[in-house]
Amino acid sequence: MRVWVIKRSTTPYLHGDYTSLSSLHETHFDNDPRYLKTKTWPEKISQWFVTAAFLGIGLGGLWVVLMGVIAALYLLPIWGSVLFVYWLT
Repeated sequence: MRVWVIKRSTTPYLHGDYTSLSSLHETHFDNDPRYLKTKTWPEKISQWFVTAAFLGIGLGGLWVVLMGVIAALYLLPIWGSVLFVYWLT
């Protein structure tokens, strides 16, 4: 952000008043909310590890459920024959 400030001053050359524009450099203040929201690299890396951990736990849980469904389909003929014999008796 560039801030333009209008100054009034006198010059020894013109012996009068004149108006000039001078630019101020952008300064970062500690209480500026835009810079309070930024994260440092250690915070970003720790956030990546937390995200990777939750993603790993989620994929592990999904893997267990998928293996359970596959095992149930594999054992379906056995359970079906047991239930058929039970129904006959």
